[in-house]
Amino acid sequence: MSQASLRYWTAAFCGSFLILSGWADLSAQNVKSPRKPQDTLAVIHTLKVSLEMETHLLGIEMAQYMRLEEKRIRLGRSLEILYEDLNRLLQDPEDLPPEEIAAKESEVSGIEQGEIDVRRSLRESRQRIRRGRERIKFLRGRMETFRVSLPPSRESLTGTWEVVYLPTGDRGIFQIEQDGTLLGGKYGLEGGWTGSLQGTFVNGKVFLERIDSKLGRSSEIRGYISSDGKSIKGSWQNFDLSGPGPSTGAWSATKREPSSEAEARP
Repeated sequence: MSQASLRYWTAAFCGSFLILSGWADLSAQNVKSPRKPQDTLAVIHTLKVSLEMETHLLGIEMAQYMRLEEKRIRLGRSLEILYEDLNRLLQDPEDLPPEEIAAKESEVSGIEQGEIDVRRSLRESRQRIRRGRERIKFLRGRMETFRVSLPPSRESLTGTWEVVYLPTGDRGIFQIEQDGTLLGGKYGLEGGWTGSLQGTFVNGKVFLERIDSKLGRSSEIRGYISSDGKSIKGSWQNFDLSGPGPSTGAWSATKREPSSEAEARP
């Protein structure tokens, strides 16, 4: 990873930390749009992870809030019943033992205190929910800001690509989806290798990372699309340089026509 990439990964991580710490304004000022699309993608990915975590935490907090609300309702109903019992005792014409009324008063006081505690917990939970929603809104806004900062791309890589790796001659399929300048998808190669793809497409240049389903990040792929948008040629490099076989080489891809894709489906 280049020094510039490292700086922007660090900035993205720090920005997410500041967001989670509640310092959204400071984060917005410090985390600026990177110059390279690959670095912008790294920042967007970091913000996406933070967004997913915040959404998950908000779901947990909402569930906790609903449990507290149910408890408040149960305590309220119990308190009403106790008040009715206490009123009946006080209206009874017969002389009742003082300890019986005192016991009922103590029970009422315990429920009242429990209701006070639950109401306080509900207020605190509402505050956490509000702050969580503010952080989610902020993260979505920052992601959109970084997305629109990417240069526009007219060509579409969305589709199925038949891939050949050299010098090994291995073949496979890339299924790519393009969203603006961002690329994602999945792949399958000879030998049972499968996984996901993520990268960018800017000014005719393709950048992809192969993320193997078993090994994790396995290789970096670069290339240029042809003028007709039907083929890609470039180079690849494995992250693990100590493995068997070549660690670098060339690759090419040919886009399947829609009719060919339909025929290839079972």
